[in-house]
Amino acid sequence: MSRIIAIDYGRKRTGIAVSDTLQMIANGLTTVPTHQLLQFLLDYVAKEPVERILVGLPKQMNNEASENMKNIPDAIIAAWKKQNAADDAEQKAKRQRLQKDLNNKITIAVAKAKGVLAE
Repeated sequence: MSRIIAIDYGRKRTGIAVSDTLQMIANGLTTVPTHQLLQFLLDYVAKEPVERILVGLPKQMNNEASENMKNIPDAIIAAWKKQNAADDAEQKAKRQRLQKDLNNKITIAVAKAKGVLAE
């Protein structure tokens, strides 16, 4: 299985965490100067299989964007928003499939209880 990389983006330094290959546990890997981040990631993914890279968006305790938010490149924010929209759509489709399956099972159970369907 592939790893997941998580990035805590900072103006001067960026923290990097990585999951194990089973994607069950993540540990801090290192901190790199932000201007060296891209090269570090390119080197890392050349050595290790990586499924995805997550970038944490900096928020304050009241859930408002922090001052550091302006330091995150717009491309990262756009990609994050696009991924969240895709994840939301996927989750909605999954919930709809589960609800349809549940409705079918309930319909069958009711029909069996009424004797409409044979066991």
